[in-house]
Amino acid sequence: MVLEDRNGRVLLADGKRRPLERPKCKSRRHIRKTNTVLELSGAATNKMLRRALRPFYENEGGEPLV
Repeated sequence: MVLEDRNGRVLLADGKRRPLERPKCKSRRHIRKTNTVLELSGAATNKMLRRALRPFYENEGGEPLV
């Protein structure tokens, strides 16, 4: 999940390997766009993020997204 976009670089989190408190910074060129918007209400937690991303992990054969 992209948390923030600054100057061609994005902050990514998956709720497990990269929690919301410690996102990974990557170049936009090195990520794949899914055209999906996740609506996490209010104070999002790592658990909520993992649940929202679960269908994407299943579609990718269990490969880490981050």
